[in-house]
Amino acid sequence: MSDQTRTALDDAIRAHIAAQEPDEYVTDWVVLAATALPETGDAHGYARIARDGQAIHTTLGLIEEARHSYQANATASLIEEDQ
Repeated sequence: MSDQTRTALDDAIRAHIAAQEPDEYVTDWVVLAATALPETGDAHGYARIARDGQAIHTTLGLIEEARHSYQANATASLIEEDQ
C-alpha cells in the first residue's frame, strides 16, 4: 500500500469516528477484507491492514473484540426475532 493511500485511509477512519463519536478519538484501528479470484469469484484469502506501528497484540485484540461484539449483537437479534 502506498504511503498516500495509507494516510488517506487513516484520515478517513479518524474523520468517520470523529463524526460518529465527537468526544472520542482513534488510538488504533484494523481493516479486514475477504478476497476472491476474479476468474472464479471463489473466496481466496483475507487482507489485513492496521495502523502503522500498531502492535500485533493490539490488532488481534481489536479483531477479537469485533468478533465478540458481532456475535453478541447477532445473538440478541435472534432472541428479539423469537419474541
